[in-house]
Amino acid sequence: MTVVKAAFIGFGWFAELLMTRVFADVPELEVVAVVDPSEERRKRAEEMGLAAVQSMDELPAGCDAVVVLTPHDTHRGIVEAAARKGLHVFCEKAFAVTSDDCLAMIDACRAAGVVLTVGHMQKLFPTHARAVELARGGNYGDVMAIQVAGSHWCPVMPGWWRSKESCGGLLYWTGIHDLDTMRAMTGSDVASVMAMAGPKTDDYTEYEDSISVTLRYENGAVASLLVAEHDPLRTFEEAFQISVLLERGSIHVDPGTGRVTHASREGQERSAAATLESFGSFEGLEEHAYREEFRAFAQRVLSGDRDDPTAEDGLRCVETLEAIYASLQSGQVTAVVKHPF
Repeated sequence: MTVVKAAFIGFGWFAELLMTRVFADVPELEVVAVVDPSEERRKRAEEMGLAAVQSMDELPAGCDAVVVLTPHDTHRGIVEAAARKGLHVFCEKAFAVTSDDCLAMIDACRAAGVVLTVGHMQKLFPTHARAVELARGGNYGDVMAIQVAGSHWCPVMPGWWRSKESCGGLLYWTGIHDLDTMRAMTGSDVASVMAMAGPKTDDYTEYEDSISVTLRYENGAVASLLVAEHDPLRTFEEAFQISVLLERGSIHVDPGTGRVTHASREGQERSAAATLESFGSFEGLEEHAYREEFRAFAQRVLSGDRDDPTAEDGLRCVETLEAIYASLQSGQVTAVVKHPF
């Protein structure tokens, strides 16, 4: 095998985005088919040159892998079925709504000997990858605190995205990448959280409109994350700026401008000038990250390497989300229940 042949499970707008903007530059992976219950979406897939079927049982011979792009609460059943068929799995975030489902998928793929990749791609943005490198590199010391400003304009899409049961909540679709990126920056898992939701102003979703979370990491670092999806002043691309405070310096990530700024300090004195690094447009950063994660997935399949750390990344994010939503209900600081991986 020199190219991984894959099928989309679910063919919505995001699958079309991947087809039109990403996969032409991922030579190791070829999308050949689509599984979708919607006749309309199957017809659209066929217009794009893909085989379109209603179930995995109908996939064409030679299909090696699936890319799961369905509602969060459906991932477990699909991934377990794919593993039983010996198909490698790329599962888009959120990995699942519950950690029990995450663990079941991990076990199923390990038992079948197939690759399991979870699509947390933000830390592959060149801006974020550089910030992680700076945060973990040691020149500025250890990470002390992180702040993420995630207010943006991105009203929740129709359908399952608005259902708490199917989606999980606001942070399961927006802000979840930042939880993963902060984990990479600190090099530590979250130990405990405190969460509060703002007043409910929009009635078209079954969950919170805004949420504020404070996190403490196992290594002592702290972080704050504020997310809202109805801020008319900022586009999604302009939001989610990240500020990182370290022992001897700081880092600021601005995805909207594609810039990373960092500076050092000595005692009570700061350096005379900050370093500014530019990495291009948000669209370019995003496309690079998607290409990198799918190339890495295909390369694991082709090489026989089955130990993909993104599965643990996905699990740790869902464990943190479970603690956040438990804290939201109780109003108390809540410990993250961490499972063996």
